[in-house]
Amino acid sequence: MLGAGGDARCHVLRRVQRHQPAGVRQAVRLQRAGVRQAAGQRPHGHQHQPDSRVLPHDVPWLEGHPDVMKALPGSASFAEGYAFIKAFCKREIAWHKEKLDFNNNEADQPEDFITAFLREQVRQDPDSEHYFTDDDLCDIVADFFVAGTDTTAVALTWAALLLAKHQDVQDKVRAELFYLGDTILEKQAGLHYTRAFWDEVLRFCMLVPLNMRHSVRETSVGGYRIPADTVVGANAYAVSRNAELFPEPETFRPARFLDAEGCYCRSPAMDGLVFGAGKRGCMGESLARMEMLVFLASLVQNFQLELPEKERPRFREIFIGEDGAVHQPKQHRILFTELPRD
Repeated sequence: MLGAGGDARCHVLRRVQRHQPAGVRQAVRLQRAGVRQAAGQRPHGHQHQPDSRVLPHDVPWLEGHPDVMKALPGSASFAEGYAFIKAFCKREIAWHKEKLDFNNNEADQPEDFITAFLREQVRQDPDSEHYFTDDDLCDIVADFFVAGTDTTAVALTWAALLLAKHQDVQDKVRAELFYLGDTILEKQAGLHYTRAFWDEVLRFCMLVPLNMRHSVRETSVGGYRIPADTVVGANAYAVSRNAELFPEPETFRPARFLDAEGCYCRSPAMDGLVFGAGKRGCMGESLARMEMLVFLASLVQNFQLELPEKERPRFREIFIGEDGAVHQPKQHRILFTELPRD
C-alpha cells in the first residue's frame, strides 16, 4: 500500500526470510539508515544513492554501559565510526555548496535540511556571535545518523515482536493501515489504534528504564538537597509500571490509550516519559515517530508476523532482554510470511 517506497523498505526482509524465521534487529537498522540517507531526490533531479559504507558504522556503545565501554578496546570502533560519518557529512555539505544557487534567495521550499541551513547561513553576518558555521552543520547532520539510531531501531524490533505475539493486535493495526492506504502520513490523526499501539509499545518495553540527567542548579526534591551538576536518574520504568497510572501494567493492552469512542487519547502520564519534555526533550521525536509509523506500515501491509513454535516458550526470556543503556529484547527470530498482493 505504500507503493514503490514500501517495496523498497521491505526488500531486506524479503531477502533474508524466504519463508524462514528471520532476525529483525539488523534489518531494521539497515532500513532506517537507508531512509535517513535517501529520503527522496537530490536537488536538480539527481537520485540520492545511500552510501552503504556508512551503514556498518553503528553506535555499539549504546548496547553496553557507556561508562564501562570507555575503558574497553571497543570504544575505538565508535570513534572510528563517528569520524567516518563526519567525513560523509562533509562530502554532502560540499556537494550542496557546489550545486546551490546562493543568489536565488527567493527559492521555493528547501529540498532538504542542508539546503535550508546553507541558505540561512548566507543571510547571517559572519562576524556575529551566533553565526551558523560549517562545523555546526556537520555536527547536526551527523546527529541525524547517530542520535536515536539504536533507540528507534530497538523500538521497531519490540513492535515486531509484540505484533508476532499478539495476532489480534496485529490484525487491528493492519486493518486501520489498509483503510488509509497511501495517505498514512497525511492522515496520521485518523490512526487511532495504531497510535495507541505505539504508545503501549513504548510504555510496555520502556527503552530507557533509567533516564540519566544532571541538575543545572541547586534544588531540592522531597526535602533532599540536590547540588548543581549532580547526576540524577529518573526511574521511568517505575512510572510505566505504576498501576494507578496504568491499570494492569504488566498486560500489553493498546486499548488503554483509546477513549470510549475508540479515539486515540494520550495519557498525561506518558508526557516526558519516553522522549523527555521541555527544552531538553528529544528534538528527534517527530522524526522517530514518522520512521516508526512508516516502517510499521511497511511490515504489516506486506507480511504476516508470527513467532516460530520454538520461540513461543522463550517469550518471557526474550522480553527480559539484554543489559545495556537501552532495553532491547534477547536475540530471537520471527516468521515473516508475505501477504498475497491484490
